[in-house]
Amino acid sequence: MRVSEPPESLPDAGAESGLPAPTRAPGTTPSAAPTESASATPVARGGSAAARRRRLFTIVVAVVVLAIASGIAVIILSSGDGTKATANPLEVRQLVATFDCTSSDPSTPSSVKVTAGQEVVRTGHGGCAVVGPVLGRVDRATKVSTAGVTGGCTVTFQSTSKYGEIVDKASVVNNGYARALVGGGYLLDLRARLYPPAKPEKLTVVFNATDQTACDKVNTALRKT
Repeated sequence: MRVSEPPESLPDAGAESGLPAPTRAPGTTPSAAPTESASATPVARGGSAAARRRRLFTIVVAVVVLAIASGIAVIILSSGDGTKATANPLEVRQLVATFDCTSSDPSTPSSVKVTAGQEVVRTGHGGCAVVGPVLGRVDRATKVSTAGVTGGCTVTFQSTSKYGEIVDKASVVNNGYARALVGGGYLLDLRARLYPPAKPEKLTVVFNATDQTACDKVNTALRKT
């Protein structure tokens, strides 16, 4: 009987192929350094802060622009000169004629002819007047007030030199007729100039009447709105 011999040891794979055994290159051991994504976190926080600053700056600019626009609107609406619009304008008209009349008989006498563009208005002392076409208008005032005085009442209408200039230019007499300042259906005052003043003057018109009802009507017609 033949006894089998133990097998010889297997040859080394590297030795058989003639190649050296694989080895790890020096310095290639994985390190525990933080990854790129982890190190990017502070950058994201910085970007968020910059965005908040931009939003805050935008809000501040918007508020400033809105405030400026509101201020401009107020200046435009008020004309920026302290005046306010009146319910009805004060008119500069040509005075054609005056005549006596009463509340019970306001009609014009046969000697007074009222033509197209003319109108009959009352005076503050019981008379009437015929006035012609409108030569100028003032529709803004700084003050309109009424007061009681001995024997009657007054209404004071005031405005700036800008509107005083309108009245002064319209009051230059170039045809022999004085100018009537009219408001609320009443002749408030008369003006007559040879030429306008060298420097515009503030406008002040004082209406005098013996009847408080007349002052109330004028004050209501020219009131500031």
